Amino acid sequence: KVIYEDIKQAIGLLHEKNFVFADLRASNILIIDTEENQRAMLVDFDWCGKSDEDRYSPSMNKNISWPPGAKPRTLLRKDHDLYWLDVL
Repeated sequence: KVIYEDIKQAIGLLHEKNFVFADLRASNILIIDTEENQRAMLVDFDWCGKSDEDRYSPSMNKNISWPPGAKPRTLLRKDHDLYWLDVL
């Protein structure tokens, strides 16, 4: 639960600044062991961009189940990050 909350908070901070992470998959989440528990942080901000302004790469991996509406060259949207959060 702590890991999920860390990721949710990180996405919230990005969204407050009108950014979208855009590729919120397990491979882009780093888990860190602390003395108390495990914590999480986002890594690989290559696809991060401004919501409703920047676009997905034309070379998106077609073998990944992307959020509805996330296609090559379409606008990055905050609801795509929220979709990934639900998948986690």
